[in-house]
Amino acid sequence: MPRRQRRAPFKKADLARAISAAAKAGFVTSSIEVARDGTIRIFTAGAEQPASLFDQWKDKL
Repeated sequence: MPRRQRRAPFKKADLARAISAAAKAGFVTSSIEVARDGTIRIFTAGAEQPASLFDQWKDKL
């Protein structure tokens, strides 16, 4: 009897969205863990250094 294909508990887009959100929040991702139930855990190395006023202005361009 063939095994039934199980739907993946998370999608690649879910993982990309979580990583992007952490980066926008100013965190540096050190590692990522995905559990069998689809839980995504992002471990961070800490907050990034605050950008200078010039860098903030340049990023808005």
